[in-house]
Amino acid sequence: MGLSHSTNLIEAPQDRNDGALASIAAPNDAAVEGSSASPISGGKGSSSSSSCGYPPMDSGIDVVEEHDEITSTYKQPVALSCYAASKSAMKKSCSSAGAAFDMIEDELEACEDDENPTVESNVGFEMYNRRFHVVTTACLPWFTGTAVNPLLRAAYLLKKSREMYAECKNYDKSAIISNVTLVVPWLEEENERLKVYGSGRRFECPADQEVFVRQWLAQTAGLPDEADAEHGLKIMFYNSRYHSGLGSIFAMGDICSLIPDEDADVCVLEEPEHLNWYKAPSNDNWPTKFCHVVGIIHTNYKAYAWSTMTGIVTAPAIELMSKLMAGYCHKIVKLSPVLQEFSPEKDVTSNVHGVRSEFLDEGIRRKEATLSQSGNAISCGKVYFIGKLLWAKGLDLLLNMEEVYRTVTGDYFEIDIFGTGPDEKEIIRAFHGRKKKNKNDMKRSQSDGSLAKKRKVVFPKSLHELRGNPIPANFKGRVDHALCKGEYKVFVNPSITEVLCTTTAEALAMGKFAIIPAHPSNTFFSQFPNCLMYSDKLEFVANMRHALTHEPVPLTAELHRQFTWEAATERFVDASIITKRNARKREIIGKAKLDERFAKIHNMLADGTKGDVLRHILGGGPVIGYQVKYMKERSRNTSCPSLVEIA
Repeated sequence: MGLSHSTNLIEAPQDRNDGALASIAAPNDAAVEGSSASPISGGKGSSSSSSCGYPPMDSGIDVVEEHDEITSTYKQPVALSCYAASKSAMKKSCSSAGAAFDMIEDELEACEDDENPTVESNVGFEMYNRRFHVVTTACLPWFTGTAVNPLLRAAYLLKKSREMYAECKNYDKSAIISNVTLVVPWLEEENERLKVYGSGRRFECPADQEVFVRQWLAQTAGLPDEADAEHGLKIMFYNSRYHSGLGSIFAMGDICSLIPDEDADVCVLEEPEHLNWYKAPSNDNWPTKFCHVVGIIHTNYKAYAWSTMTGIVTAPAIELMSKLMAGYCHKIVKLSPVLQEFSPEKDVTSNVHGVRSEFLDEGIRRKEATLSQSGNAISCGKVYFIGKLLWAKGLDLLLNMEEVYRTVTGDYFEIDIFGTGPDEKEIIRAFHGRKKKNKNDMKRSQSDGSLAKKRKVVFPKSLHELRGNPIPANFKGRVDHALCKGEYKVFVNPSITEVLCTTTAEALAMGKFAIIPAHPSNTFFSQFPNCLMYSDKLEFVANMRHALTHEPVPLTAELHRQFTWEAATERFVDASIITKRNARKREIIGKAKLDERFAKIHNMLADGTKGDVLRHILGGGPVIGYQVKYMKERSRNTSCPSLVEIA
């Protein structure tokens, strides 16, 4: 690669002299001999046993050799040796660890170039020389956020790399070999593929599913160059199974070992906690195999756990396990501030998602139509909601808003509801109420003998089902959001369980009003003029009246760009950076060593029969839990190729 991963991250301070350094050395320690590079170099060729760029710090006072030149190699990083004297003094003079850390902060602030990125984390510098692996937990045609967004992220990383290469080298971008690989699950069992993807899409092998993914990327996402099978995005499959109880896909076997060592450079773990909860034991470890590992948190598992009857037990357990799983990443990107804290020195909040070009094109069309209108004509656009039909999506809150709107204005507002889901029947009954049979219906039933059959009694799930006045809600079924164009003007999303709602971003990108609650998960959207946030029910009513009687404000070019995947890729590059100052802080507090120890303990607990039993007890079940058994059976049947190998 053109980017050296053995470059020193911390240069020797120039305001120290040999005598000062020598005075720090402990008399009983010996210096390392025969080394020609600082252990802070961080590349996979580093002598340090820890991850790239973050070597552990030994306990005690740092030791240096007495040499004539300050640039000599020491046992520990030079910067840490320079701080050894002040650290020793702090241990004597400070009564608390907090005060000692404050003094370390003062020392760090005095250093130059602390805000410059480390070499490993600077993924935007000569991006075409980096090798990316984007690992996720879902794959199309399951149109969930963890399938669509990682695919588009990988495609736009490739597109950005090609553009940078063409600009720097003056070469045609089509001549560049792909440097981005998307790693997705392959469901081994046919019945699970039918359940997740539907009976209309059958895949006999991973190659069939890959064709579908590339067609969608080329035709729907509008990225034909990146979808090219020969020179475009690389796609790698790992064996997996579907956990119906959790509604999620989990890997069977170790994903990390599937990636060749020579290609291991930058890894993006989409949902790192999900990928590692039930991971199989392995000799490979994400942060030691890859030079830089970025975890992107998609789902608020803690909030989902609290919504269950066992939440008082499971929610704290999930919170703790998620924090521990952050040890597999060098940087954690949270899509919104609603998510829990994972690791203070790693966490950063940034929306690293964009929307498809279809939504942006509709926004431009609406803008041109608005600007060309004469006078102040107001369109009679419809109100709509789109999403999975679950009570957790805030549809109970929407019912309450309808009642308040009727109290204030005298009538309900009409709404079209798109989507399907497990709570669909209950939600329809809650909006429409229960239909009462009249006497004529009863007589007809008696005449044809249908009353002789025992009818199933369905008890109401909520008081809303007993309503006398039905709400004018039209349930339209599942549809692509991009098809909800001209006739719809107002998007309503009352959910407060989202991390970062994709449909809200799509609606705003199309130039529509979006009426959403003032909630941490919606912080990113507050910058857009058509985002109408409410803090209470009366404010919701006021926002709805405004939206129905006004036209959305056309987005400026700058705000329009915020929704593009090009801008999202730039935010991802910025969010991935670790500054030299932050890297030094991690070294001082020994964070890398703690992460390495946790990974070893996790791997030890995951190994053998005890590992299978633990995974089973902790929710993995009889299939996902038995990773060791699965790998042993696969190794015994090496003469029989797996489905992935057949492909």
